[in-house]
Amino acid sequence: VRCGYTSIRIHHHDGPWAASEADRDKLDYLIAKAIKAGLYITTDLYVSRPVKWRDVGVERDGTMPTSLYKAHVGVNESAFADWASHSKRFLDHVNPYTRRAYRDEPGMPLISLVNEGRLVISWDQARKAQDPSVIAAWKEFGGKGALPRPNWSDRNHPFNRFDEWVNSRVWKKGSSFLRSQGCRALLSNDNDGRWHSEGEGLTPLYDYVDNHFYIDLPQFLGKSWSLPSRRENANPVKKGEPEIFARGWAKNASKPYTVSEWNFAGPGRY
Repeated sequence: VRCGYTSIRIHHHDGPWAASEADRDKLDYLIAKAIKAGLYITTDLYVSRPVKWRDVGVERDGTMPTSLYKAHVGVNESAFADWASHSKRFLDHVNPYTRRAYRDEPGMPLISLVNEGRLVISWDQARKAQDPSVIAAWKEFGGKGALPRPNWSDRNHPFNRFDEWVNSRVWKKGSSFLRSQGCRALLSNDNDGRWHSEGEGLTPLYDYVDNHFYIDLPQFLGKSWSLPSRRENANPVKKGEPEIFARGWAKNASKPYTVSEWNFAGPGRY
């Protein structure tokens, strides 16, 4: 507030929130105090909540990869039902410090259905090309042969068309469900896309569009998000970064536009 910010994002909260009454109380208190201080809230209905394979109809022990669950929300009815059940539980929850359910909270005007849900995210790490539900969806989409490799550069590439088809299903079913539950917040299902200029990609579907970008994100040499890691340490001005300003990612005139993750990754010379 002292720095002039008027909003905050609640992130990676859904696992602890679902599992612990004490964590739910802490989050309720934080959100109530933030709203009282004049801060608006944005959040995602799925970020990293652990989900067992059997909870999405797959007879297998253990917990499925987070990024694969995000794909399953669009291609597996059991996964969508799990997402809807948790979303309803969260939105129906009455914050004892505000005495309002989150679906009625005017201080939470922006809600993302699934955080960074594009198929291309962790495509190889999560072995999405080998997943039966993803393969079945590719065939339903009308794809011929094996699933193509991701290609970021061409929106009309078959992979990107398939990616948009899957995410449009998440949006149509998910937003319809949330509206049926009385949620009136502005909704989105895109916070990591590259095609946000006027009428581009799935932008016309959403109430608002969000984006994330980093400069010199670390490259992990072993396990993801664990040391050791390396960075290019290249001059971002010389490289023309951040790319978000060069490719029309933030140039849509018809929708409210937000950036809810951004940073220079450190340590680095710049």
